[in-house]
Amino acid sequence: IGNRGEVLEQMGDTEGALRGFAEAEATHRKIGNRQGQALNMGRRGALLLRVGRTEALAVLREACALFR
Repeated sequence: IGNRGEVLEQMGDTEGALRGFAEAEATHRKIGNRQGQALNMGRRGALLLRVGRTEALAVLREACALFR
């Protein structure tokens, strides 16, 4: 499910990748897959951090909380 975000990130489409990860998070949330949700949230948070976006830390913290 999260492959779209990864591919778009590798192609240099940051905004597309962020959308792809967010869509994958939503899908995993809807089906109750906390691990998948956390994984995609972590990927999105890491990308946000790399591009210097201020919301990165909050996203990464939430991802960590889901892994617990």
